[in-house]
Amino acid sequence: MHAHLERQLAKRYGGLDRVPEEVLAFSSVVDRAYAGHDEDRRMLERTLEVSSTEMGEKNRTLAGQAEELRARVAEAVEAKSALLNVLEDEQEAERKLRENVAVIEAERSKFRKVFETSNDALMLLDETRFLDANAATLKMFGYAAKEEFLARHPGEVSPPTQGDGQPSKDAANERIATAMREGKNFFEWTHRRTDGTDFPASVLLTPLELDGKTALQATVRDLTEEKKSAARLKDLDQLKNTFIRIVSHQFRTPLNAIRWNLEALLSDQLGVLKPEQKEFLRVTYDANTDVISRIHDLLTAMDIEEGRTSVSAEEMSVETVWNGVMAEWKKRCEIKGLVCAYVPPPSPLPALQGDAEKVRDAFSKFVENAVTYTPQGGRLEATLAPVDHRVRFTIKDTGIGIPAVEQPRVFTRFFRASNASTMKADASGLGLYISKHLIEAHGGTVGFESKEGEGSAFWFELPVKS
Repeated sequence: MHAHLERQLAKRYGGLDRVPEEVLAFSSVVDRAYAGHDEDRRMLERTLEVSSTEMGEKNRTLAGQAEELRARVAEAVEAKSALLNVLEDEQEAERKLRENVAVIEAERSKFRKVFETSNDALMLLDETRFLDANAATLKMFGYAAKEEFLARHPGEVSPPTQGDGQPSKDAANERIATAMREGKNFFEWTHRRTDGTDFPASVLLTPLELDGKTALQATVRDLTEEKKSAARLKDLDQLKNTFIRIVSHQFRTPLNAIRWNLEALLSDQLGVLKPEQKEFLRVTYDANTDVISRIHDLLTAMDIEEGRTSVSAEEMSVETVWNGVMAEWKKRCEIKGLVCAYVPPPSPLPALQGDAEKVRDAFSKFVENAVTYTPQGGRLEATLAPVDHRVRFTIKDTGIGIPAVEQPRVFTRFFRASNASTMKADASGLGLYISKHLIEAHGGTVGFESKEGEGSAFWFELPVKS
């Protein structure tokens, strides 16, 4: 009997032994029904199991296909985005290209306008021929038609040879090659007009890009008037120098005579003078000496400019030269009420090769500069010392100093600091200029340090005898 049927009968009747006979007569029918039901149930479970397995496979297949489809959709979305970006980039590039073309066209138009309207002769050329020329070029060279000028080689608008004897065509090719190689080339040149007249010119060759190729722009300026003006100025300068030299020499003789007479009077050679008379003559003597000194400086500066100065090469003792200057220096300090000190070298200095008189002049001018621009009660200190196979002289003062903005001009001709007139109303401004030239003529160097209101330290160095 089916187990399920037994449980139901036992529950219904309180046990199997209490089941009525008439009920048991039908139990075999029900039992077969339950057995068939179990079989059907097992078949259904089997069918469900098989169906479930098949459905799982199908679900997994569909899930794989769905995942693949999603991946393809994602790829399509990315591809679409990338394509849109590419399209946007292409549109942006096209926009920028249009803008660049507009800028290039504007620049080209601007260049063409400048090129055509420039007062300078402008031309474009490559390594063998002219490519273009403006109206100023045609006017400068005397050509009526641009085509006629462009048919010329750059060396053919010149005389056959340049001033150094080199054929103009060869020289032009060299200048062009140099500009192409080095980026630019500036030089002076002799050109020739169509009427056969030659004229000096400056030429600037500058590479530029022209239709994707490297070309040169030539800027040519006629130097005829500039050369004439320079020659006239040189002649006038020479005439001025000659006049100054003649007048100075003529002045120097009577001024020296006046100085000698004043010295005789001041030394009581012609009789004893009253103190007030001596003071009057001393002021006159100082003014006379100052004028003689300025004339000497002016003539020396002119000699320097015209290359007429020279230094002898004799063995000398720089200490001996300085000792001669120092005596006068201490006297001047005493008269003005300045404290002066000298720091000698720790040991004797080696001999120098040079011109003792000119070195003495440099010493004197450095000392005079320090005394002049140091107020009464100030202090000056001079030193001589060996420095790396050289001898250095330094003089420090507590004077007015030099404004920082003016210091680069200190050793230039006729320079005077803006505050110098507070100490001396008038001076030539040549002392330091001459000193620098004299020291450098000996192979030496000069320099200084200064602070306005606090003082200065000027120095020069001379090489020792090798």
